[in-house]
Amino acid sequence: MKTKILILIKQHPLIAFIVMAYAISWILWLVASNIDSLSNFLTWIGGFGPAIAAIILTPLLDGREGLRDLLSKAFRWRFHPLLYIAALGIPILGTVLLMILYAVITSDFAPLQSLGNWLQGLLRSSFMLVLTLIFGIVIVAGEEFGWRGFALPKLRTKHGDLAASILVGLMWGLWHLPNLWPFNPKHEVQDLLFFMADIIVISVLYTWLYINSNESILLVSLFHSAYDLMVMYASASLPFLRKAHGYELLVVLVFAALIVSIYGPKRFRFLPKNADNKPDGISPVQPAGGQL
Repeated sequence: MKTKILILIKQHPLIAFIVMAYAISWILWLVASNIDSLSNFLTWIGGFGPAIAAIILTPLLDGREGLRDLLSKAFRWRFHPLLYIAALGIPILGTVLLMILYAVITSDFAPLQSLGNWLQGLLRSSFMLVLTLIFGIVIVAGEEFGWRGFALPKLRTKHGDLAASILVGLMWGLWHLPNLWPFNPKHEVQDLLFFMADIIVISVLYTWLYINSNESILLVSLFHSAYDLMVMYASASLPFLRKAHGYELLVVLVFAALIVSIYGPKRFRFLPKNADNKPDGISPVQPAGGQL
């Protein structure tokens, strides 16, 4: 029985990953919704479902060497400094562009007039924002080990970077489903649609950062944390953004379109081969079977 299961996992590693990641997270979130005293803790642990699935499956597929390679991605910090600037700067620049876009389309320039005050508030709150950013990196790493660390390299071996980004974005977005419409009455169907579109498109940016940083989970976790933090901060300080889903999607589309137009849909690399001679950012450890 165990042998048959292992064969199926090796033949369909991504399906095994999706089933395991979803099951771990969704079961914990379901229990959390029914036990108030443990709600926050179980919700937090449930967010690590993708990482837990990746860490369980990787040694079965790629052995101890594959597991060491996966875990080492959390400590890869030596890469082009521009990538750090991009990971921290894109969320801020995106918010500014969103304000400009909103003002131009709606002819409501009131939010844009408060841009200076908003940026000053950002600087005044920098200490707390940095602490929140660091804490957020730990939290979102529970996702990034799975989506970027496990799933993306396997999809890149069969598809171009654009297609792999879209597929990762799709499985990543659907993973959030228990927290969205129709399961959460706080959200509407349009919230779900905009969320799915946004998360699929922004996956292009994650892929670009990931493959140009020698597959650094640290960097994509930094970007993930910075993006989430900026969304929360901007929504709290700029109330009009809470319903500006379409504008947010347009801004993300601009960044994604720039990447695809510059590099093409196949490979998003702008740097030469890595020092460890990994070809084009694809992990040299390949899964047995390699099917979806």
